[in-house]
Amino acid sequence: MTCFGSVSNAQIAPDGFRVLRAAPADVRLDGAPELQTALAAFEASVPGPLLRIALGDELKVRFVNDLPVAEAIDWYGMRPVPQHNLTDFILPMVASGQSRDDRLRALYAGTFWYRGVLNPNHRLYGPLIVEEAALPKIDKEFVLIFDDWTTPGPSAGAVAGRPFTSVNSASSIEIAARSNERLRLRIINAGVRIVALRFERHAPRVMAIDGLPAQSFSPTGGRVALAPGNRIDLFLDALLEPGASAPIVLEEPDRETLVGKIVYGPAAARPAPMPDPEPLAPSRLPERIDLSASAKVFTRLDDAKAWIASEPLTSTSRLAPLFRIRRGSAVTLAVANPTRAGRVVHPHAHHVRLLDRLDDGWKPFWLDTVLIEAGATSRIAFVADTVGRWAVECRALNERSPASWAWFEVY
Repeated sequence: MTCFGSVSNAQIAPDGFRVLRAAPADVRLDGAPELQTALAAFEASVPGPLLRIALGDELKVRFVNDLPVAEAIDWYGMRPVPQHNLTDFILPMVASGQSRDDRLRALYAGTFWYRGVLNPNHRLYGPLIVEEAALPKIDKEFVLIFDDWTTPGPSAGAVAGRPFTSVNSASSIEIAARSNERLRLRIINAGVRIVALRFERHAPRVMAIDGLPAQSFSPTGGRVALAPGNRIDLFLDALLEPGASAPIVLEEPDRETLVGKIVYGPAAARPAPMPDPEPLAPSRLPERIDLSASAKVFTRLDDAKAWIASEPLTSTSRLAPLFRIRRGSAVTLAVANPTRAGRVVHPHAHHVRLLDRLDDGWKPFWLDTVLIEAGATSRIAFVADTVGRWAVECRALNERSPASWAWFEVY
């Protein structure tokens, strides 16, 4: 059983393409009625339609742009099928009144998402789920998409000029559970701020990060944090008594906000809890990367020769690549952030390992979005496994400003 709040399924055209139509929209938020997008949304809904396919299948999507401006879509964690008309383009844009067909390969099972990238104040995003070949033993799953807004005036849970955090376009949600059920929570941060959550009276277990299986663990105090663009899959065993409830709290530096509740029904699902969960099936990505043989690349986010700031990157003729490399080769990319604000860096069409700062080890999970603190340098390693010309996107933390762009080529 899957519960998505306001998330709906995408319409399917006669030729099998699922349709995502971006258009001006007036979407009001539950709990903050004076807040509205009044900008753009997919199918007049925030979040946009759910896209769901099985591992190994091909996802065919038709993006129809009914906006007055050009837009492009980023498919977080997915691998596009090569298309001949992309020879000289990194980030294919769709002009106003035009459409574009994308074919995506579901090489990895997990929680992914899609979003428009050129207009940061639009609310063009939605969930994309690839089901495992052997489904894990759970009772229900919920997709929770967090976003943030700045309130123009007083509202429930917010004050004028301060960020308001929504979950599935509401100020808070209720997660229905029965005693001894196992829930899967697919959490997506679609906003520009860090989302730090605390699950009271429960011990969630982290099973996957940015869509791919991780070494599972129970976070201290039931706390998890997601940078913009990150996803976390949690398994949560509902071990309270029938009729109980427990809050889900958003932790911020100067306040705490209730963003959800786990609400128990009057009867238990089974007499006893389920046994500890089995790990999710591993992805096809390598367990180890030979860093000694990897190409070593260094870039600074303020290097005008490597990055275009505040405008979309489309043609390869506009900017030299960070690197060109043969498919299957390993890359170690060091990214320096000399600015006074945190930055989120997202290489398109690849997952990466975050390297430890003191040695050549890496964190025990894959990422496709990396937070680099102000004044810091982070190193990531990955195998260049997808042929094409790919954008590297950089966005400022806590700001709805246009991205900066670099690119690399895998041949």
